[in-house]
Amino acid sequence: MFIVITEGNGLPTHELKRMNDVIDMVDFFIIREQFTNALIQSLSSFPKDKLIIHSNRDAAQALNVDRLHLKDRPIDASLTRDFILSQSIHDINGIHRAHKAGCQFVLYSPIFITSSKPDVTPKGINGLKDIMDQSPLDVVSLGGVNLNTIKQLKGISHHIAVKSFIFNATLKEVELLYERYTQL
Repeated sequence: MFIVITEGNGLPTHELKRMNDVIDMVDFFIIREQFTNALIQSLSSFPKDKLIIHSNRDAAQALNVDRLHLKDRPIDASLTRDFILSQSIHDINGIHRAHKAGCQFVLYSPIFITSSKPDVTPKGINGLKDIMDQSPLDVVSLGGVNLNTIKQLKGISHHIAVKSFIFNATLKEVELLYERYTQL
């Protein structure tokens, strides 16, 4: 599973363009934005099966998207009736909570040093292995995944999520990351 998470800065035109440029490489886009009518309109023609809305039930319903991604906290049981769920987690307790709530997969982070969480100690490859060994769910590696660090995931993780790399790299670099992802 290859997931792209939006930056949370309103989804400017260049990010929407990049999403369209990489759509065939990506399984899901987690849309982590403040939703406005304009944003909903700009996503209305995007393939619904590629979208996961972050924590906003109303936006998901407005876009007719059946997937919702949630923060690392207890899950409202009513969401499980209406949505296919995934969740960010940071420890084994989060995995158990996500599994009990019926989540399809979890994002575990940060694996590597990342500019989006500079004060958080990375879990590292050993932390990732430990979680994966204990998880009944698919674990998606997030945090600091780039052209160099992805090599460390080979033979360990077959699922990745990227955020800033996708929007800051050249399209050629994104294609190379995808190629390396397919070799995991």
